[in-house]
Amino acid sequence: MKKLLLIPVLTVTICILSATTKAQSPRLQLLEYFDNNSIPPYIYEPNKAFDTLAGANLVRVIPIKYHVAWGSQTNTDSMNLHNAPQAATRVAYYGINADPNVEQDGAAAGNGTYHGLPLSFTQSMIDTRDAVTSPFTIEVSHDINASQDTIACHVKIVQTGTVTGLLRAHVVVIEDMIEFGAPQGVCNDSNFDYVMKRMLPSATGTLMSPMNIGDSLVLDLKWKLAHVYDVNHLAVVSFVQDTSHEVLQAGYSAPTVTGLSEIFRDESTLDVYPNPTSGMVAIIASHPVNDAVVEVYSSFGELILKTKMNLTSTKEINLHVPAGMYFIKISNSQKQYTKKLIVQ
Repeated sequence: MKKLLLIPVLTVTICILSATTKAQSPRLQLLEYFDNNSIPPYIYEPNKAFDTLAGANLVRVIPIKYHVAWGSQTNTDSMNLHNAPQAATRVAYYGINADPNVEQDGAAAGNGTYHGLPLSFTQSMIDTRDAVTSPFTIEVSHDINASQDTIACHVKIVQTGTVTGLLRAHVVVIEDMIEFGAPQGVCNDSNFDYVMKRMLPSATGTLMSPMNIGDSLVLDLKWKLAHVYDVNHLAVVSFVQDTSHEVLQAGYSAPTVTGLSEIFRDESTLDVYPNPTSGMVAIIASHPVNDAVVEVYSSFGELILKTKMNLTSTKEINLHVPAGMYFIKISNSQKQYTKKLIVQ
């Protein structure tokens, strides 16, 4: 695939606001995966079970995959060479000395999270951590400019519970799917997901000033893209981590769906309800939309459903899909509406 080879540039804006939320919050778990395409297939293939498990729990977890290198792996993985220093910083932070390896919410001692081979990571570990609430909420969004050479990330972190000690906020640009079209390295795989591209403003994140319940920290960061295979697969992850390595909360902004050009969005005309949903979705039109094409995509840009209808009030569609994150696109010759949809 064609690469964008541009000079990295970074700008940062930080501010603290006041808010009033005062309750512990549901958690999005961070799964940090350390990978390399020179892992032998007899090790690499069994650990791909992690991808299936994570994919079935995308409403509760978000992975980041750091491509690392040491020893004979050095200079063998292009995804590592594109940002080796920041990957190495996370390796040193956790003291990791082998791959593949996964860290669940930082795997801090005493909090019951997992550290080790991805193939041994289980659904029960996700369920157990899911029951632990967070003292923060994190909202993440991002935009890519018209020339497709810069990504702007917006993060809002709200403290909703009591927390002590020094904290750092991290913002990470990932490419959620890289498709080479031919096997890479020794592992013999050609598709790689959730690959870390850049940590903003650096691999050590932003030191957070002390806050009270209800306070907000807003981070606005920009990065001039470098070594990106497909801008349509760029996403952003943010997380808060303490000095024990525990990740207290994560947030996620999904990529623009592959192949969707934005004509314009008419948020006032259309809505989708409920969201999250168990599968049944009502499309509510406040004004008629004739010859509407309704499409549902997976978070990887795979077309799941496509149908045509006239929207005059409310129409229902039933999605028989696994739990996870999806996108619904409704369009005709004049308008386009896209919305992230969570299926539980």
